[in-house]
Amino acid sequence: MKNVVIVGGGVAGLFAAHEIVSCSRKLKVTIIEMG
Repeated sequence: MKNVVIVGGGVAGLFAAHEIVSCSRKLKVTIIEMG
């Protein structure tokens, strides 16, 4: 989740991280790769 927060850069990152964890782990990996 730390990587996701860094990519989001703040509140957006925290919100996205929560959605990703709730949705699926695959999405987290995708966002990290995009970032």
